[in-house]
Amino acid sequence: MSTHAQDRTDERAASSVVVTRIVDRLTELVEPRTTSETSWVRAHAGPCPSAPAAPVFDYAARLRRMTPEHRGVPTCVDCGYALRDGDGQRLVPRPHVVEHAPLLVQLHEAIVGSTAGTASSNGPSSRPTANLEALDAWTAVDVGARFWVAAITNSPAAGDVEHLVRDLIERAPTLDRVDARDVDQDVLRWWGRARIVTTWDTAPLKPHVPCMNCDVRGKLQVRIDPLVAVCLACGAAWDSSTIGVLGEHIRIWLGDPIPEQVEA
Repeated sequence: MSTHAQDRTDERAASSVVVTRIVDRLTELVEPRTTSETSWVRAHAGPCPSAPAAPVFDYAARLRRMTPEHRGVPTCVDCGYALRDGDGQRLVPRPHVVEHAPLLVQLHEAIVGSTAGTASSNGPSSRPTANLEALDAWTAVDVGARFWVAAITNSPAAGDVEHLVRDLIERAPTLDRVDARDVDQDVLRWWGRARIVTTWDTAPLKPHVPCMNCDVRGKLQVRIDPLVAVCLACGAAWDSSTIGVLGEHIRIWLGDPIPEQVEA
């Protein structure tokens, strides 16, 4: 294969990767996703007991098979027998599947929750900062998706934000290289901000350094899984392919403080 032909093949592959990334991130906005986590549960340390041979009227045997709801004690994950004090026990790993609502649904719930109970005779009260961030994230997706659907179709975009995102998902494979690059950058900002704002399990890291894009301090937030960082002030975002630059910026600010200026 010639060098030029190889270059064209590499370009097509890179474009396919970009489109796939766009679709995957947009899909998280409108579709639920599942994650598998490892839970440690109790089991017998040795072989599990066999099924009881005692008659059904044997009260002790019946109690031993009762569930925690009835007895208030844990049961062995393998055999279902209650684990009582004195039983040999061990912890074993088991996969635990968790379903997460679409990111847009989580943002909507945060926004709606921010207005619940705020009306009073004393007038409107301020909303929590986190819920204002959810509203900003929702608005960014709405305005951005509406812009791109209109630009691609050359006609005004109609419908709610979920409809617009789904429309953009369908049209992503038709994007040329330039538009795909720009859409990819915008989608990273929408998706990254939504993932940060809706974090419920592990709080994002918040390095108190200025954003390298807008220079506002205290608005950078970093999430490890998935690896994404956003600035809540200007909307800039970094993923695993670009976060190294941000990491070096943070390291310099945290490790090498800027000396105070001396007045002349």
